[in-house]
Parts: sequence; C-alpha cells; structure tokens
Amino acid sequence: MAESNEVKEAVASVTNKSTGSGLEPNIAGLLAWIFAPIGSIIFLVIDKDNKFVKFHAWQSLIWSIASWVIVSVLYFVITLVTFGFGALCAWLLYFVPIVVQIIGAVKAYNNEMWKLPVIGDWSEEQASK
Repeated sequence: MAESNEVKEAVASVTNKSTGSGLEPNIAGLLAWIFAPIGSIIFLVIDKDNKFVKFHAWQSLIWSIASWVIVSVLYFVITLVTFGFGALCAWLLYFVPIVVQIIGAVKAYNNEMWKLPVIGDWSEEQASK
C-alpha cells in the first residue's frame, strides 16, 4: 500500500507542473494520443519542460508511426499470400492501433504513466532529457 502511494505522489509531482501549451498535463497527453502523430509533434515542440506530456507525446508518436508501418506490411503480406482473399479479414488489423491509442488517451487523461513494451522505456528516457 505504501508503495502505491509513493507512485501516486511521484506521478502527481510530474503531472502538476505547468505546460507550455497552457493546458493541464493530462489534457495535453490525451490530445497527443488522439491527434497522433501531428499532435504528438506539436506537444513535443511546445511542452519541452513537462515530463508527463513529453512521455505521452513520444510514446504516441512512435506508436502511431510504427503501428501504421507494421499493420500495412502485414496487410500486404496476408493479401499477397492468400491471393487477395485474406484482404477481406486483414483490414481488421487496422483497428488494433486505434484501440491502443484509445487506451493510451484514457491512461493519459487519468494521469497514468502507462508504458507500452519497448516503446515505453525509450519514451521515458526521451522525456527525461
């Protein structure tokens, strides 16, 4: 119980700092996820001092670009291997990145430092710089 209170206090100290955009940090993180990748880039330029906003902006930027590339390649391969028949089902792959972006937006709005595998650790390092 004490450990979770320490984590909440650490997140609160990061999220209570002002942002360069004039928005609350949780709103800025939410917008970075919703309007990725353009929104992420904007918040990386505007909010240079807020670690929480930078973390979510980096993570949503990398996720949006990487997921688009991966899903597009998978769609192409599935369509090619199945001679076009797989395209009828493979388009469902495009919903996975949207679901993750919605989860990221909700977590940012709730002031949570939710980390995706691999991308989350790198985003945290970049936000600390």
